[in-house]
Amino acid sequence: MWAAGTVRAVARVAGHCAVWAGLFAAGCVVQFMVLSGGSIRPWPIGAAFLLTIGTYLLDRVGPWPAIPDRADVMSVPERVRFLRRRVPRVRLLAGVVLAAAVTLLLAREPLLALLVPASVLGLVVYAHTPDGWRLKDRLLVKNVAVAASMTAMAVVLVWLVDRPPPAQAALAVIPVFLTATAAAVLCDLDDAAADARRGTRTLPNVFGPAAAWWAAGFLIVAAAAVLVVLACLGVMPWRAAGPMAAAPAVVVGLLLAFRPRRVRDLVDVAFPLAMLCAAMLSGSDAVLGSREDSPQVRAVPPEHQQGNHH
Repeated sequence: MWAAGTVRAVARVAGHCAVWAGLFAAGCVVQFMVLSGGSIRPWPIGAAFLLTIGTYLLDRVGPWPAIPDRADVMSVPERVRFLRRRVPRVRLLAGVVLAAAVTLLLAREPLLALLVPASVLGLVVYAHTPDGWRLKDRLLVKNVAVAASMTAMAVVLVWLVDRPPPAQAALAVIPVFLTATAAAVLCDLDDAAADARRGTRTLPNVFGPAAAWWAAGFLIVAAAAVLVVLACLGVMPWRAAGPMAAAPAVVVGLLLAFRPRRVRDLVDVAFPLAMLCAAMLSGSDAVLGSREDSPQVRAVPPEHQQGNHH
């Protein structure tokens, strides 16, 4: 009993501190790596994880002194109380996490460090502009904005270093974006009543919870259909497309079957776990991320590779 209570308490604190949101972002990177034909490398996954945690922490306490978002106060009062009691420390933690992300990115590609100010600027535009201008309050726009930012981060992290096949990488963006949008729609279920009182328009509070489930299901089916078509056309291997098409569908199916009272944390944890399982099923070479499997090395003729040893 004590151990179970401790695990629940740690899980709650992790949720308050955006750890689960960071996992979701890492899952988007894994999904794009596999579908674009790249290798699974730890550093882009870690960078996405750190960057998302730091940005979300700033969002939750505000980049500058301000009253908490009314919708958050109504929908997640425990999180608001936890963070507001520790605002200076949370801002410091956000700074440390973002600094760690910058350090990791600079070590790989200096241009990637621009992701940090871009993420903070996106946060301000999304949630910290005057009422009537916030993207966060607009029906579907908020979901598209979140999904677009997650997808763009995954693409930039992978593309600038791994250089996957251009055509395959460009087409891989579609299922990643559709999956992230579906997850964003499901996350709105938790805040439907509070968002309605705040003036934030979402599918659950405008058309009802069933509409959110239907929309998420449609987006997941659309993502799977795109992957099947790409595999049939030979643009993408079946061993990558098949598991990545099935994994999100399994997650949404299980959530729909059990209909948990709160879905956000489950979505943030289940989706990346599903992506990891799909990556493992897609082939050991992709998961190991060995240098020999990267596009750059595959493009080098064997005789040139041998010559490099002399």
